[in-house]
Amino acid sequence: MTLNPFLVELLRLQQDGSGAISAPSNWMVKRPLLEVPTPLDKVVDDLANSALVGAAGNVNAKWHFFVGSPGNGKSAATGQLARKLTGQGCRILTEDKSEITSLEPGEIPYVLHVHESGNPFATLWIAQDASVVRDPYSSESDPAVEFINLLKLAFEKKVSLVVCTNRGVIEKAFRRACQDRAATSQPWFKAMKLAVEDKVEDKPHQTFQFDLGKGEKKGFQRFNFSHTKLDRRSLLTGSDTFERLIGTATAENNWSACSGCGAQDRCPFRLNKVWLAHADGAKSTVDVLRKSELYSGQIIVFREALALLSFLLAGCPRDYGAGHPCEWVQTRASKGDIFALASRRIYMSLFSAYAPYGLEPDKENFERQRNSLRAIFEGSDLKNDPAFVALKSIVDGSGPTPDVGVQRLLGHDGVLNHLDLLNDPLNEAFTNEWDGGIPGFESQLQFTSALERDCARMWATYSEELENRPSTGADDYKWLRRWVTAFSFRFGALIGARTAYNNELNQLSEIAGLAGTRMTPALAERLSELQKELRRMLGVDSSGVQISDFVRLVGDWPAREMAPRVELSDSADRLSLLLRFPKGVDAYIPAEVYVWLSRLLEFHMSRASFPVEYLESARDALVRAAVRSNYSTTDDIEIEIEFPEAPLTRRGAGTILVRRRDGTAFTVRKDS
Repeated sequence: MTLNPFLVELLRLQQDGSGAISAPSNWMVKRPLLEVPTPLDKVVDDLANSALVGAAGNVNAKWHFFVGSPGNGKSAATGQLARKLTGQGCRILTEDKSEITSLEPGEIPYVLHVHESGNPFATLWIAQDASVVRDPYSSESDPAVEFINLLKLAFEKKVSLVVCTNRGVIEKAFRRACQDRAATSQPWFKAMKLAVEDKVEDKPHQTFQFDLGKGEKKGFQRFNFSHTKLDRRSLLTGSDTFERLIGTATAENNWSACSGCGAQDRCPFRLNKVWLAHADGAKSTVDVLRKSELYSGQIIVFREALALLSFLLAGCPRDYGAGHPCEWVQTRASKGDIFALASRRIYMSLFSAYAPYGLEPDKENFERQRNSLRAIFEGSDLKNDPAFVALKSIVDGSGPTPDVGVQRLLGHDGVLNHLDLLNDPLNEAFTNEWDGGIPGFESQLQFTSALERDCARMWATYSEELENRPSTGADDYKWLRRWVTAFSFRFGALIGARTAYNNELNQLSEIAGLAGTRMTPALAERLSELQKELRRMLGVDSSGVQISDFVRLVGDWPAREMAPRVELSDSADRLSLLLRFPKGVDAYIPAEVYVWLSRLLEFHMSRASFPVEYLESARDALVRAAVRSNYSTTDDIEIEIEFPEAPLTRRGAGTILVRRRDGTAFTVRKDS
């Protein structure tokens, strides 16, 4: 039996695999499986050159913070730095003087000390995970406090410092340090403030002086500070990192073992490799993943990217137990379980990983559909025909596991499920092309495999079987067609990089500048219409701004002074539009809101159909802007206050219109 060892290595990159997390214990064991050049390489090279004293007697230390969310490559970058430093003859020790190579798997020391050749004192400290605390069992342990203490001590010892920290830790530490007036004047605090607030990255923002004793000239005398915000760096947009990962994972030398396998023409993992190795296949897949980032407003972090590629090219370890992916494929192929293999094709893995055999994910509909397929099987005289052998596996088996990891993207409520084309009305041209059967598959010969042809022939056999039964009900045929199109529509969708809300997401990508093209006049007009609609829905078109349950601002003033503008987000990721209110108050417009508003305008939908929760953050921002505007002291305004019974005690300036619940009203003026 032919086995490809590369697939086992890939499985270790899944989110519960041994290679999912880059830890000091595995930095020196071997290089990452899918190591590719990234923009971080320059940062790491600079640190390796500038953070040490070196033979020239460098007196400028280097402080650098890698800031971001879990899984976006902070530790991987630090591991790359560690390998470079050891290659330069440095020793890397823990605080108790243990070599880094002696660490247990998964062990993460709080600080690593880098000793240059022949130097008994460390010149560089590395905090690989600032969320780690020295004593995890202490009730007083606080990562933010530990982080502040680390900065103080590194400043006191006059060493270079590289820190990996989650955004929550550094922001909490910054808020805590702000309460100490003495701390805010310290260079270590100013460096932390730059990492929290500054938008310029990867450059020495400022040089800070160490506190030097009288006559002290040896060693570092000052430090340059820079930081990298990894949670704002997409691997897909403005970067070719994901494409490079695909290229490395699909390299022929990793798949040479498959050449002698009898199941290679029907192995979904090898076929997925062929899909991704094709320029058009890689492009359409990356385009779909870009839309998933835009729709969710959250980038795909490095760990997710590796786990996703691992699943697409090696499947899910839950299917294998202690076995091998190749054994699973060969066993399913020998048993004729064709649709289990087809369920792991790339288009099904992305859009339907949570649905065994591509059947309906809803439990009730799943049973109805499987009962209909069972009826097709039990009513046939061709039990030994390959088509009915495959059908028997579905009606009697459990199929591939739906619990495949990467839940944010692939889960039942994941982003790609929401973007499944089957969640949106299908146009006639697409339906005619991909409504099952061989014609649709044969139109894409570069991606259609023997596996798709097998499926198409079997579906045709089932359809013919039903047509030859005079007593067959329409229900069985309906469930068969839903099953067929679950495969064919998703195949066509991935070929064309089509998703639900496809047009709106393409528009938003262009408006936000993610598509690399200039905004067209038509899109500029759409943005203007969207802005008017948002103002109308927020009540800043003279209909009244609701600032609390009983208080509304009415008149010309809200429309003139409180009207927000729709602008491009000024954040580095640019995954959303910005709703900018006066007085420096902003709210973001997620893709979901853009989709709804676009369809509301295009199809003249009722505003009552718009999900009110989508505008909660915008309404909150409007209230904050109103409070900052000092509306209560403005003459040119009316404040409408709805009271159940009690009269109003005059407040503020201008005209106040008091309206009781019974409909009666009276006004109180400033001079009354």
